[in-house]
Amino acid sequence: MGLFTPAWKDKDDRKAMAYIEKCENQKKLARIVQESPDAKYNRRIAALNKLTDQNELYKIALECCNIGPGEDIIFSRLSDQKMLADVAWKAKDWRYRSDAVKRLTDQRVLEDLAQKSDSAQVRIGAVNKLENQEILSKIALGEKAEFVRAAAVTRLTAQDALATVALTDQDYKIRYAAVSKITDQEILLKIAKTDMDADIRKVAKEKITDREKKNAIALALKEMIFTEKGELLSDSEWTEIMKGITLEDLKGRPLNKKLVYRLYDYRESEFVYDALIQADNEKLLLELLSDVSATAYNRNSYTCKGAMKLLHGLYQRGAFQKVIETKRGELIRSHYDSMACMGHDDYGAIVFEP
Repeated sequence: MGLFTPAWKDKDDRKAMAYIEKCENQKKLARIVQESPDAKYNRRIAALNKLTDQNELYKIALECCNIGPGEDIIFSRLSDQKMLADVAWKAKDWRYRSDAVKRLTDQRVLEDLAQKSDSAQVRIGAVNKLENQEILSKIALGEKAEFVRAAAVTRLTAQDALATVALTDQDYKIRYAAVSKITDQEILLKIAKTDMDADIRKVAKEKITDREKKNAIALALKEMIFTEKGELLSDSEWTEIMKGITLEDLKGRPLNKKLVYRLYDYRESEFVYDALIQADNEKLLLELLSDVSATAYNRNSYTCKGAMKLLHGLYQRGAFQKVIETKRGELIRSHYDSMACMGHDDYGAIVFEP
């Protein structure tokens, strides 16, 4: 060790640690924390364990010295609220700033940090300690970072703000969190009827206790099957709707291929035949005929098979015989009873199970 080399820098760890153990000078201890080599964590921690001066701890926190687990020691001792606020705003490393936020108690400082800090991690830390519902509402509705908005929602209790979040936020997780905290039955009804995600509709539905509103949800979901919104329904919703739907529900409603095949998946064949006959939709029958073409067969054998069974069943019942047998006035074939396969230029291969 050179003549002017501090003892705590000695290559011999035992000598350096012995010096630190005896040292009581707070500035020297702070210097050891700041200047010890990265490989000498034990020296830094030993010095830090003896450091109590608020100003020295504050300086170390601002500079964000690489002291690993020593960060916990700093913030377990740095208690001055003004210094902590300064660290939360100015520290070079966001981790030190976040640690400072955890020790802050001043709600006004936390409100400012939650809205204005340039670090999303600091903002979320401040949000997690906020009490002001007005500020939390503002953050939940206007914050750009999704996980900060989510943090604000978890602390929100204001029903009007939660309702706005649940109805407007683009992020599924945030809407889900908001819905989970809503008690207003009218808002829950609206969400259960309109949200694009089945899981969120389910949560809203489960929180509704009013029988009339439960019936209103069932009707709203049933309406979705006749529109493009039907694509948003989950398998469990489709199952519930299809098993409960009646011919009266389908009367006067626009059937389409997808809905017909859904019905065929969940209901007995006779019900589907009655629904198609009731619809009296020749255009739809022609679309089903097209599904039985060779092109459709190659593209989707399941759809083709479903269409074959439907058409054959309808023909056997004497329904739409003219449409099934002809296209543009052309006779396709009249003897379906024993037919297994038949060719036609317009339809390719049409197969009926005898």
